Amino acid sequence: KVKHHRSDMYAAEIDGSFVDDFSDYLFTTYKVSNNQVQKIMQVFKHVTKICIKKGLLKKDPFSDYKIKFDPVDPNFLTVDELKLIIQKKFSLRSLETTKDLFVFSCFTGLAFVDAMNLKREKIIISELTLLKLATNEVRSVSYSLGSIILVSVLCMLEKNDVRTVPISKT
Repeated sequence: KVKHHRSDMYAAEIDGSFVDDFSDYLFTTYKVSNNQVQKIMQVFKHVTKICIKKGLLKKDPFSDYKIKFDPVDPNFLTVDELKLIIQKKFSLRSLETTKDLFVFSCFTGLAFVDAMNLKREKIIISELTLLKLATNEVRSVSYSLGSIILVSVLCMLEKNDVRTVPISKT
């Protein structure tokens, strides 16, 4: 907007120098991290590829731009931190459910979004403390959990979904 003195551009006007300038603009004006800028540029690159397919752009403006993410060292919860989360009580039912889903994800390794979408009939508990989670028709994941963790997971399931199909034992 500042450099081009307008708030909109035609797709055909996007070139390599615009891509570089936009990246610099994000770094300097918004002071965001490299990984945030690279994620934005990744989405922008996807949009320009669509423009190329539709004939709105003749040349890939990202041909000389390299998307490079900085390595991220993930932080993990300690056992004490996880215990604090488990013991925390919320007055709102929605927050309590969210907490339980988070803890369920911690115990099973299932992504939070998959845990949210998990249907009761897709959970099978065997006598060998095996928890099988079929997250969709294509893939199913089995977990061999210690009995204490399994009891915790079962309590969370019962607490949050007591009115649906009961857990089947095989």
